[in-house]
This record gives sequence, structure tokens and C-alpha cells, in this order.
Amino acid sequence: MDMNIRRINKADAKNYFNFFALELRKSFNLSDDIYNFYINKWNLDFIKTNHDNFKFIVSEVESNIVGILMGSPEEGGVATIFWILVKESHSQRGIGKSLFKTSCELYKKDKNW
Repeated sequence: MDMNIRRINKADAKNYFNFFALELRKSFNLSDDIYNFYINKWNLDFIKTNHDNFKFIVSEVESNIVGILMGSPEEGGVATIFWILVKESHSQRGIGKSLFKTSCELYKKDKNW
């Protein structure tokens, strides 16, 4: 499986958000209120506006998103990974682990730890 992992750019925001919304619904048994809370919190405008300072990372296979990671900006040497979501058809292939590893490398690179 040829996989590409990278940070998103502003042009990727809509596909990233759509993947997030779909996989959040499919992956968790959330009530509508909780689902809507997360969709409103991590909405498309937020992703577009913050794609440079948050870690919005995608894993792609044949140019299709199969996994995402959302991480906070680093502050005082600490960052938070909010979400790692992988398409069910691509689970158990190390995609989530690769997304996490890439985020750690990016945090280190961005802050020279």
C-alpha cells in the first residue's frame, strides 16, 4: 500500500472536514447533540483559518483520504492530539500509528526540540 502522509493546506480543508464528519459519525456511537458539538467546534471555517498553526494531517492512498489527525499548536512544550480517525476499510494497517509518528516528527521539527 503506497501511503502519503502530509499536513493539509487550505485547499484540502473541505475534503478533510468531510472525512472528519463522516468518520466521526461512523466510528463512534455519539448522540446527535455530541456529534453536532464536535462538528461545530471543528468546522470547515475553523480548519481553513487554522490549518497553519494546528496539526491537521492526512493519510492518503491513491489520492484518497484514509486517515486524519488533529493536533493542537504546541504551547510551552506541550501539544494535544484531539483526533486520529482511520477509515474502517483501512484499519489495522498502521495508519493511525503512522499519523501519530508523523505528528511527533512535525512537532519536533517545528519547535526544534
